[in-house]
Amino acid sequence: MFGQRLFYAIADSCCAANDVDLSREPNPGNGPVDFKLSVGYHGRVLVEIKKSMNPRLLHGFETQLDAYQKAEATELSLYLILRVSEGEKKKLKVPDVAVIDARKKPSASKR
Repeated sequence: MFGQRLFYAIADSCCAANDVDLSREPNPGNGPVDFKLSVGYHGRVLVEIKKSMNPRLLHGFETQLDAYQKAEATELSLYLILRVSEGEKKKLKVPDVAVIDARKKPSASKR
C-alpha cells in the first residue's frame, strides 16, 4: 500500500536521526503488524495502517492490534487510518480519537 511506503520513507529518516530501530512487518506469530519501532527492549511501539474504506477497519482496531501487542509484549501502539476518499459509498464514520492522561502528577515545581 502506498500509505505504508510513505510512512516508512518518512519514519525511516526520523528513526535514523534518533537511533530508533524501525522494522517492517515483523511477524511474532499472529501475522505481521505493519511497523515496529523500538529503542531497547521496553521502548517498543507498533504501528498498524488501514485505509478508511477497509471493510475490516473496526476489526483491526478492536482485535488485530490487541493481538499484535500481546505477541510483541508491548502496550504502546498507533492505529493509523488513511481517509482515502470523500465519496466512498459505504464509508465507515470514524471519529477522531484522543487519549488524555488525566492521572494526578506532582507539580513541576515539586519534582
